[in-house]
Amino acid sequence: MNGGARCPCAHCGKNVTFGFGIGGAIRLLQKKTTAHLTVQPGQTVEDGPDALEHLACRYYRLDPAEKTTRAQVTLEAQAPPATCFLKAALVAVGEDQQPQQTVFLQRAAGSRSGTRLQGEVNFPGPSSHVGLVVANVFVPADRWPTDIRARQTYRIEAHGL
Repeated sequence: MNGGARCPCAHCGKNVTFGFGIGGAIRLLQKKTTAHLTVQPGQTVEDGPDALEHLACRYYRLDPAEKTTRAQVTLEAQAPPATCFLKAALVAVGEDQQPQQTVFLQRAAGSRSGTRLQGEVNFPGPSSHVGLVVANVFVPADRWPTDIRARQTYRIEAHGL
């Protein structure tokens, strides 16, 4: 997956390029992490709100607390589905720093005024971690840079299982 990961578009359902290679995302997670969150079984940790400009990414690192084997991640965007251009992926990284599993967050019900994306992933082992990559894939047209969709605001939750 070096040429860019692919994920179903929330708007049309077609596969679109996510804009990063998984290996590149792992390297960036090591250098440009926005936040480190420790995920405990039965508890929820939060980060945000955060605003993301068009064609930009944020990287979060989720570390498992003792006895945490899975994480369920929810991204809540303030934009309604028709104008939400956020994509997100969970990358489970093994102790050898190699990707073990990639899960794209999918649109989920439950948001009254915004867009909710959710995904669930296993931690590969006790010394592993999961990277969350959030990207604003909005490409401005001739209205750039004043288009209201260019900046997307969101918050994330991670629940340990």
